[in-house]
Amino acid sequence: MPAEHLLVERARLLTLSAPEMTVLLGGMRVLNASARQSDLGVFTKRPGTLTNDFFVNLLDLATEWRRRPTRRRPSRAAIAGRAK
Repeated sequence: MPAEHLLVERARLLTLSAPEMTVLLGGMRVLNASARQSDLGVFTKRPGTLTNDFFVNLLDLATEWRRRPTRRRPSRAAIAGRAK
């Protein structure tokens, strides 16, 4: 089953709406609650501080998104965002 389907199922089990699950995941990202403390997908310069930086930086129209190889799996590309 795709990861996004598992995420929706987990939200259903927690009786969370889609907006509530979105906020929960954004909050977890800025608190640096990710696999192996990875900096991928954190989108903040202040990890560990509960802010709305994740959404501000994710939705900022000045962010330029590009593919880049990952360190662990060079054959698999990650999407990286940089402010223009």
